[in-house]
Amino acid sequence: MIEWAKKLLGETPVLIDVETEKKPQVHLRDYYQAVLRTRALLTLAYLSVQKNADKPLADWLLVYIVKGTKLDPAEQQLPWKQRLHTLLIALDRPAELETHL
Repeated sequence: MIEWAKKLLGETPVLIDVETEKKPQVHLRDYYQAVLRTRALLTLAYLSVQKNADKPLADWLLVYIVKGTKLDPAEQQLPWKQRLHTLLIALDRPAELETHL
């Protein structure tokens, strides 16, 4: 499950096309792919904050999300920054959270 989700997400986060979301003719395949990627990301986040979770999973996810905070244009960075802050709080890593604020 974890490897499948990582493969689905890829090495770098995908840009969210804000204009496409506003268009009614969005292809259903693209929409469902975006939903599937979001669910994979949420699943990995959930698994990484469990008591018996592997530390490498949390570290991989943090690296992945930090890449998302560096996306261009800047409007793409906000959702990734929110994900990063939420994950760092859930992982109880206040020192890292402070560096990213």
